[in-house]
Amino acid sequence: MSDGLNKLFMNQKSNFLRENVLSVMGMRPEAIQPAHNDHVCNFDLQHRTTPTGARVVELMPYAHRTKTVTWKSNHVTGYWLRWRSEATVEMVLDSAADYFFTSELGGCQVVAAALGNGQVRVGHIAGNKGRAFRTAEAQRFPALRRQLSSSHAYGTNPAYQPDNSDVAWANVIGFREKPAFGTQRWTLWYQIVENHGEGLLRISGVGQLYP
Repeated sequence: MSDGLNKLFMNQKSNFLRENVLSVMGMRPEAIQPAHNDHVCNFDLQHRTTPTGARVVELMPYAHRTKTVTWKSNHVTGYWLRWRSEATVEMVLDSAADYFFTSELGGCQVVAAALGNGQVRVGHIAGNKGRAFRTAEAQRFPALRRQLSSSHAYGTNPAYQPDNSDVAWANVIGFREKPAFGTQRWTLWYQIVENHGEGLLRISGVGQLYP
């Protein structure tokens, strides 16, 4: 039976990240089936127990869900920004979907900057290339950018692993607000997940990255 996680996520938005450890390891490149274009996909959220016994909520392509589908089943349509080794992958968030997901951060950076009309330019900068590359890539974005990095080497922006702590990974999730009047508004949030061993994962921080 479906456990209602998709509906819960869409209703609670950032509050969902405070109560549930999110994993996007189910987003294998070969499994992604675009819904509208190369960057918009239908997703499913479901509980999973990792090999170490940890309990997570895993994001996966809707076509690969293992939950029983009923007439009440929901899917989450969102932008997907994948990671690419030693490179930067970027996209523009607009009105094609109401949610945004990207690959887990384990040394990488996510950068976001406004484009006007409620659009947001987002980049995922690989962490497996030198600091000079990462700095130069971030500087390609407008000066008023916001970025989530592993350390505080990039000024006052938040850092998810500033002191080589027990951080296992970080997630960045986006939500689009659609006011009755006026321009759409995107907010990006981050979730920091720590590994305390013996199957114990803990959410050590949730915060707003953008705007």
